[in-house]
Amino acid sequence: MSLGNFLGNVFGKIKKINREEAFSSPAYRVVSQENGIADLECLLPVSESELVHLKRNAILRAFEQMRTFFDLCRKGKEVDFLLHEFDRMKDEFTTDYNKINFLTYVSSDEHLIRVAHAASTEMIRASFDLFLSREIYLVLTMLNQRLENGEVCSEAGRKYLADKIENLVQVGFGLSEEEFMQLRQVEQATKMKAFEFEKNKAEDKRFVTCTKEELFGMDERFVASLPQDGEGLYLLANEYPIYVTIQRFCENREVRKKVHELFLSKGYPANKQVLTEVIQMRNFAANLFGYQDYSAMSLSSKMAKTPEKVDAFLSRLASKLKPGLNNEVARLTKSLPKDILLSEDGNLQPWDHLFLETKYIKENVTLTDDKISEYFPVSATLDKILAIFEKLFDVRFVKHEKVAGLWHEDVITLSMLDEAGKLKGVILLDLYARDKKINQTICAPIINGVKNHKKDQIPVVFVLANIKKADVSLFSHFEMKNLFQELSSAMHNLVGVTEYAGQSGSESKIDFLKTPSQMLEEVVWDKSVLKELSCHYKTQEQISDQMLDQLLALRKLNFASNTSRMIRASLFGLRCFGSQFAGAEEIDFKALEKDVAELVPSFLVYQEDSHFYASFSPLMDYASGFYGFLWTSVFAKDLYAKMTEHGLQSDQAKSFVQKLFSAGGSMDEKDLLNLVLQREPSTEAFEKFLQDN
Repeated sequence: MSLGNFLGNVFGKIKKINREEAFSSPAYRVVSQENGIADLECLLPVSESELVHLKRNAILRAFEQMRTFFDLCRKGKEVDFLLHEFDRMKDEFTTDYNKINFLTYVSSDEHLIRVAHAASTEMIRASFDLFLSREIYLVLTMLNQRLENGEVCSEAGRKYLADKIENLVQVGFGLSEEEFMQLRQVEQATKMKAFEFEKNKAEDKRFVTCTKEELFGMDERFVASLPQDGEGLYLLANEYPIYVTIQRFCENREVRKKVHELFLSKGYPANKQVLTEVIQMRNFAANLFGYQDYSAMSLSSKMAKTPEKVDAFLSRLASKLKPGLNNEVARLTKSLPKDILLSEDGNLQPWDHLFLETKYIKENVTLTDDKISEYFPVSATLDKILAIFEKLFDVRFVKHEKVAGLWHEDVITLSMLDEAGKLKGVILLDLYARDKKINQTICAPIINGVKNHKKDQIPVVFVLANIKKADVSLFSHFEMKNLFQELSSAMHNLVGVTEYAGQSGSESKIDFLKTPSQMLEEVVWDKSVLKELSCHYKTQEQISDQMLDQLLALRKLNFASNTSRMIRASLFGLRCFGSQFAGAEEIDFKALEKDVAELVPSFLVYQEDSHFYASFSPLMDYASGFYGFLWTSVFAKDLYAKMTEHGLQSDQAKSFVQKLFSAGGSMDEKDLLNLVLQREPSTEAFEKFLQDN
């Protein structure tokens, strides 16, 4: 019997809990030091009745707690006490919401998924009434006034209160009632326009027609899957999977060109007007808050703070692109097919890019995903990954399988113990693909860690992957990389235990959120680490240096051109919603696209008839915030370079990681970076990687 199963049996004997009794009770349930993983048996709902009981009790308890909270405020209790009470009731409600919402990710029961969606929606509506109300805004601003008048409170409490007030201000509670209603109407109209944007894309049914002979180079199965018109011509729909397959494999250059040009006009012209209206509405909302434009308002609450800072950040990266782009285009054009000609300034037509990239890989790379995966059997590799985290964080993992009360028998429970053997956190790891389970690799908290004079709450997170289950299941490098990053996010939640649940783990500004976990993802791009992780599932041999060299080279193959596209898209979004178009009735997107193209180097010929913005959904989802992906990547590389100055196994690396992760969201993100780096953040490590390809 494994240590994990032995401990599970021992814990299970401590206190046997009836599930029906547990979920019908209004008590708030967590994982205790006394019972450990035995508490998992009645922690998460796995049936409709348990889910409905949990939802009802959570809402009733929260409203009762809120009445008590207002009474305590009226009685003039200490600010420090009131902030902890507010955080406690918000955390309890959020935890019960997490317990319900996670079922929408993991359940294979369609009915239960629908019930969980409905319950989650009801709890979201209740949370608006509870925690996003004008009454709460007035109470918290009153507490802030007491602090300004000299009442004592911890620095963490002051930041917690300031962040909560900032969130409520962003929702609009600092506005007059009339302005608030205008804001709600604009927000609703913007949501409807975003829906219209996607609808216009979906309804763009244009296609390219071609003969079978014109599809030379395409896989027969792909060709057979295409619809045909009455004359027997094949129809190439204006959809991304069709687009990228044609671009990569079709040897007919004219077909590639037609498909590319059609793809760049997807959603046009309808979405030109939609985007114009969204920009106008978001700028109107920004004006209500006293900002000239939406970019200025949106970035004020992020780590970046201002459009000018983001613009300078992106422009600096753009200025470093040329060496990497030159290397990349030299590789792609070393052996050009006769029908592909470069422009006068040595650039490629965009419909030749992916075709040449695919050709280069086919001719120069012998490595395949299947070959790599043979060296990374899931069970053995997972144990080695956990060993890396154990060394970095001075913890020990105990693995428990088939713990009672969880949603599926495949779930692996990982207890994280400190050096004294005390339980510090729990990871619920659901590795394998199955019907209806969400097809993503993600980490999300169920219970936030809290440690203060009243509470010592053990964090619990779930991590999902979608590995194909087999007699010997294998990781691709892509799957292993993604899992490592999500386990890093899990560690952020387990180690970043703070005084307030609202500052625990990865609770931080959205453009910093993934930075610590993305920093640790760099570990699985380290050649020596990959060597140690590898073990062929048949021969037990480690992966060869030659294979690793190819894998690492593939990472850099198109890094410069991908970065160029990211910078262009980020600048386009930043300026779309910036001061340039504040108050404009008509927006010349073509002129903006051309201006951005002139600022950001590329080895692709600029297309005058491009309307990429008409199908670029991040303009609806992220608006001016698309830069965040690059921002995170740049500072993750800076952190990793600093972390590994003395080697990954060094005491300095351990100290660095623990300092970064243990802060959770209790510090200003910029201050935290300065603290761990002992200097200002730098783009140097990213620029070196960008140019050294």
